[in-house]
Amino acid sequence: MSNLTDEQYLLAHALFKRQQWSQAFLAYRPFADAGDPAAQVVLGWMYCEGVGTAVDVAAGLRCFQAAANAGDVKGNFYCGRMAFKQGDYKQGLDEFRRAADVAGYQ
Repeated sequence: MSNLTDEQYLLAHALFKRQQWSQAFLAYRPFADAGDPAAQVVLGWMYCEGVGTAVDVAAGLRCFQAAANAGDVKGNFYCGRMAFKQGDYKQGLDEFRRAADVAGYQ
């Protein structure tokens, strides 16, 4: 993320808050591609919901998994949520447990 700036990240967040979805998607994407877990979660949600981009559940899941693998609790939560939506309750529960572990709940 060496050539990505805090100002660019704040712009992405501002675009998202103003519901300028397509621009927010484009602004967050370099951060997600560079491995920023929070940006990966945002893009995952945008892909899954078709907000600012076409619906692409597989791409959304990849974003959530990348965030989860980086230790992001929201990444684990959304992986669990997607597993539940697909009927894989065991995987979903495992992801929710990982999210709780990451967050420090016992």
